[in-house]
Amino acid sequence: NLNLGNATFPAGHVIQTKVKTIYLADNDSNDCNTNAYAGTVINNGFSNLEVTGFSMAAGNLLKVDYSCGMIDAGNGSTNGMWGVKVDSQMHMTNFKQARDMQTATTNWAKVISGGLSNVTIAAWMSATGGNSIGIYCHEYTGNGHDSIWSILVQEIQM
Repeated sequence: NLNLGNATFPAGHVIQTKVKTIYLADNDSNDCNTNAYAGTVINNGFSNLEVTGFSMAAGNLLKVDYSCGMIDAGNGSTNGMWGVKVDSQMHMTNFKQARDMQTATTNWAKVISGGLSNVTIAAWMSATGGNSIGIYCHEYTGNGHDSIWSILVQEIQM
């Protein structure tokens, strides 16, 4: 066994990568909705779009990328906020105007000065104005591919 516990890595080196993939229900509509300003972790009703048990060293960069379908404000005029939830703290990354039907993707990074120990990193969304905002993706099995939502979490040496 090789022990790299005392190794020094150059700046920009990826120390660790964790990925969570949600395979969407076949031939069905997959969605996640909220009307709460406090928001919700994005999920498809069966699984949360999150990485659990994540730890990293103090002073390194936390990088999170996720993709999870199209934004759907329905018939309301609600604007939506998308972001990353690190343990219990939410970080807003995108603000989308209602009925814009944009793809919900996030690319976010932050230096974590105090490090992290066994936390959950999650894709998160919330609504403004008390109306419902959501994510939507229909999985068509007849076209020969699988539709997924995914989140990638990395620790990068600073």
